[in-house]
Amino acid sequence: METIEKPKRRKATQARPKQPVVSLESLVYEVMDGQPLYYRGYKDVLAGKKTAEEIMGSSSLPVRSR
Repeated sequence: METIEKPKRRKATQARPKQPVVSLESLVYEVMDGQPLYYRGYKDVLAGKKTAEEIMGSSSLPVRSR
């Protein structure tokens, strides 16, 4: 009796969630003398290693008005 080989199925690859597109203008901290100063780590955001929220930092300390 002959055995029939079943075709091998490919394993389903998990689709990565798409990174939202970040504009370079949103990563500008300040413009000084016409030159943009970017947040530290902006290259990691462009490479998809971090999110824009991760590099923009926030303070949990309340701001006191004098």
